[in-house]
Amino acid sequence: MEKIELCSQDVCTGCGSCASVCPRQCIILQATGEGFHFPIIDADSCINCGLCIKSCHQLNSKVKKQLPIDVYVAWNLDKVVRAASSSGGVFSALAEVVLKQKGVVFGASFTDGLKLQHIDIESNIDVHKLRGSKYLQSDTVDSYAKTRHFLEEGRLVLFSGTPCQIAGLYSFLKKKYDKLVTCDFVCHGVPSQEAFNLYKRRLSISENDTGIFSFRDTEGWGFRLAYRGKAISTVDNYYFRAFSKGLMFMPACYDCRYAIPERVSDFTMGDFWGIGAKVPFHHSMDTGVSLLLVNSTKGVEILKECTHSLFLEQRTLEEAIEGNYNLNHKSIKPRGRETFYDDFRRMDKWALMKKYALFPSLRDFLRPIKRYYKIYMSKS
Repeated sequence: MEKIELCSQDVCTGCGSCASVCPRQCIILQATGEGFHFPIIDADSCINCGLCIKSCHQLNSKVKKQLPIDVYVAWNLDKVVRAASSSGGVFSALAEVVLKQKGVVFGASFTDGLKLQHIDIESNIDVHKLRGSKYLQSDTVDSYAKTRHFLEEGRLVLFSGTPCQIAGLYSFLKKKYDKLVTCDFVCHGVPSQEAFNLYKRRLSISENDTGIFSFRDTEGWGFRLAYRGKAISTVDNYYFRAFSKGLMFMPACYDCRYAIPERVSDFTMGDFWGIGAKVPFHHSMDTGVSLLLVNSTKGVEILKECTHSLFLEQRTLEEAIEGNYNLNHKSIKPRGRETFYDDFRRMDKWALMKKYALFPSLRDFLRPIKRYYKIYMSKS
């Protein structure tokens, strides 16, 4: 019997579609030395049906890509929601529309031990679990199979994730569902859970701790790591600086086929970096501004139901691309990527920062001062 061969680790995105579709459940996602999860087939249980290969969006992709129909700068009109979000809080508005129709929303959430997994929610009370940027790879677990189950029941489903996770979902489902709404984001790349675990240990966060970890500032628009509401020092924010340099990404991220203007999802979200640089923008951006690409007619119709809860102003795709590098370029694999994970394990933070130039800049120290000054002025 010919042996089934899935895509190699330099191509695989770890979406889990192959494992989810296997009728014998003989595929597991196993962590490598760097902590990225790749599929492993139990050859003794495999019946060579080939469904795993057919469901792989990297090997057998028929996923449709489409240029955005509309481009907006956007934010949630609810100040509380906006303040609790990474940028403008647009995702919360979409989730609210779906949940009002007794639908289901899927997204990445930290579970016990700060493990990032895709979960499903059915109440507005739980939307906060899916808010906010998380700079590591989420485990899709059984979310694809659950999505199909809810769709077959005729329920509306909103699924959010990286572009490759959305592509994996489409490949798994193999057919269109009118009640499936998808949302991706402008993705730079994903570090592994292992990278985040190493960082947690350096911050003396226990493996079983369930406190809230935030990657983004909830009092403005910017990057600030915090745990249990307490900001992590600028010096100790080297995880984000390593992320910004692309030192921790999954191998496939450096050859991403989804870092293009043509999108796989109904919606694409991100920060609208560079807004107003060339074309004037006459609104304050201090509390978060979202880029919103509406990529399908389904997306257009869903957005109509959000107009009461969102500020929306049309902009151009050219402006969005100019401010968001990964809308038109894949992340570049930096020098040092191949040694970073090993060094992360064995070096102390000072040696690591020295070798990979991860020391904070003067701007990093000035940013929180500027943030608190703006907050003070707004309250005075």
